[in-house]
Amino acid sequence: MKTAFIYTENFMKYDLGKNHPLKPVRLKKTYDMIIKYDLLDFYVEGKPASEEDLSLAHSKEYIEAVKTGKDLEIYGFGTVDNPVFDNMFESSLYYVGASIQCADYHRAFNISGGLHHAKRNKASGFCVFNDCVILIKKLLQKYRRIGYIDIDA
Repeated sequence: MKTAFIYTENFMKYDLGKNHPLKPVRLKKTYDMIIKYDLLDFYVEGKPASEEDLSLAHSKEYIEAVKTGKDLEIYGFGTVDNPVFDNMFESSLYYVGASIQCADYHRAFNISGGLHHAKRNKASGFCVFNDCVILIKKLLQKYRRIGYIDIDA
């Protein structure tokens, strides 16, 4: 069975700053290595999520704050873990969208996914939106049960 690899250069815009430990270049380097060693079954261009998708896990007020850049400190932004950065809303749509796209395949990998610390009304742990919860809620519209395993350290 082949594995879909979801990727877009838009992932590079999710950049929390040069001194932040979560660096988007790691995604590009991994993608380049997968290509170099011919490990790619098939490529799928990543697409952005919609605001409706985001609303499965986040409040309308939170989404609007991230979109407009207003009152972000109320929602946990401006910290070392979650700094405000250029293209924050737009780039976040792509990592969530890529996770949603994974549901279209029997096996798929979103290299930017797994940003699961964001809460309904708060950024947390480097995460703007919770792509895992959004994907699970989308899958529950189609399936009765979903398994989810968190393997980060």
